[in-house]
Amino acid sequence: MRGRFTVGAVTMFGTLMVAGCSHSYPYRVTDEGCNCEEYTREDEIAQLSYHFVAQYSVGNRIATDIQVTIGNRGADTLDASSAFIKVTSRNVPYEYNDRYISVGIRRIMPGEHRTLTLQGEYVLADGENPWLRIAGELLTLSLEGFTMGDRHISRQEVRFIPNNPFLTQ
Repeated sequence: MRGRFTVGAVTMFGTLMVAGCSHSYPYRVTDEGCNCEEYTREDEIAQLSYHFVAQYSVGNRIATDIQVTIGNRGADTLDASSAFIKVTSRNVPYEYNDRYISVGIRRIMPGEHRTLTLQGEYVLADGENPWLRIAGELLTLSLEGFTMGDRHISRQEVRFIPNNPFLTQ
């Protein structure tokens, strides 16, 4: 397999650093009337917030970096021990494409924010044009399996499209 997608849990935003001739470009969230580089969704019932931001770089590979910050404004602990995240790419064959992966954190205490960092990489074949994979690309991120007490938290799903510098947005 030439592509992979991994997930890690950190408490602050990660930074994607790419050496060589690569350039970094943002993804845009295209949900609920939004067409924006950063997107926040509020779950008023569970008192949770979700902040999404993503970028990609192109060189001899396509590298994607997604951060999801989950904030717990409620009085109960958010249990993430059974939670999973899935990223589905339309055009880039990441190793874990369309597969659920554990979020890597156990819980989010009241008043706490935790950031999930997902990084995907696809190494291009010699002579392969990366922009053909970026054209028409769609990433769908799904989060599910969180609980608060005996309540199941509703599934969160967000769609990203790449900001392609060769197309008029």
